[in-house]
Amino acid sequence: MNSDDLIGKQYHFDDGSVLTIMQIKQKEIHNETVPFLTYTVQQGRNSIPRKLVMPLSDFMSTFGHLFNT
Repeated sequence: MNSDDLIGKQYHFDDGSVLTIMQIKQKEIHNETVPFLTYTVQQGRNSIPRKLVMPLSDFMSTFGHLFNT
């Protein structure tokens, strides 16, 4: 799966929480271009989503199995 194919994907947990992938952007860190993924996590139906950002490689090693990658 191409990393751009992840944008807009959601995973619904059994407890009602939802993880949604918002965007992937390239950032310059120590003269190296690194893809960063922005995602939201909403815990429960009435909660406000939290927006989080992490390197794509870290996201994939933590949550990649949820998106069949």
